[in-house]
Amino acid sequence: MKEDELLTPGQRFRKYFAKNLPMTVIFIMAVIIVFGLAIIATETMYITIPFLLIPALFTTQVICADVEAGIGFTNKGITSSFGKYLMGPFRGCYRVIRSFFFALLIGLGITAIFVFAYVGIGMSFPSFSNSLEQFLAISEEDVVAEGINAIILTFPDIAKMVISAQLVEGFAFTMSFSHLILSSAPLAILHGSPLALDKRAFNMLFKGAIKKDRKNYTKKYAKFAWIPYLLLGIGYILGVVISALVMLSIGYISLGSIDNYLIATVFSMFSGVMFGLILASFSLPYFFYSIEDLTFGLMPSIRDYSLELARNNLEQLRRYQQITEEEAKRYEEEIKKAEEELNNLDEDDTNSL
Repeated sequence: MKEDELLTPGQRFRKYFAKNLPMTVIFIMAVIIVFGLAIIATETMYITIPFLLIPALFTTQVICADVEAGIGFTNKGITSSFGKYLMGPFRGCYRVIRSFFFALLIGLGITAIFVFAYVGIGMSFPSFSNSLEQFLAISEEDVVAEGINAIILTFPDIAKMVISAQLVEGFAFTMSFSHLILSSAPLAILHGSPLALDKRAFNMLFKGAIKKDRKNYTKKYAKFAWIPYLLLGIGYILGVVISALVMLSIGYISLGSIDNYLIATVFSMFSGVMFGLILASFSLPYFFYSIEDLTFGLMPSIRDYSLELARNNLEQLRRYQQITEEEAKRYEEEIKKAEEELNNLDEDDTNSL
């Protein structure tokens, strides 16, 4: 076994910090581009996140592994990794679309809870309760004629609730989406396996292996994953506060006023996400070294689960007489042969220690 494989993720992070720093800077540049454009036109995120930010994250994971393997940071490695994610076998390993919709549901749910709590507390204040009653009494025709944002501006108490809810939704979505993307990082390793399996098979094996000992896997994951999550949360809050102070200093917004609230809220929210991702990006090499160890530790469970699936499949074929006895014996021999080969791989790994 190579000397580096005996090092902990923290030791590898410190050892290769300088070598990983250029890729970290590139990822930060991608973050700035994505959310700088989002501040100008929100719709650009539907293109820049899946085609720039996520490939940059994947490339960061690959470069961290390359640096550890002695390949180092190269322009060829960067362009190759981008291409492999966008057009190669790694496409979809982070399950971006699935993560987006799950994060959207989580964000909306948390925001709904926040609004209910805000209204519940606010109803004890006469000014808020009166504003809410007047706001709810507005006809649909007035909303269509004047626009919901223009109407909200006439109710400062309601506007403050909307601003707070939008910032909470941005925070909840960002944290949820980031968690769902990062927790799928083991699939990037599995998709690069030499085994002749398609992506759906790898996803199924990964999910099944975790299910067998979810509590232990979650505990191990939480031991290192809290670092980027904490930095992301702190960065989001700092970004919102700093952007609000900047807008106050230039007179774009003022205390006690809700003028320009919509644009200011969007700017603060995206600034928060950008600051959060920039801060968390410095912990990504440590996260990826940790996820590498966690994934390799999961390999025996993946092996056992794959053999279990094969045996169950054979049993079902026999039960429903969808296979001849001769075919069943040949299938059983292939399973035994695969098991022996996997056991030999385990022995080789043990002997290399």
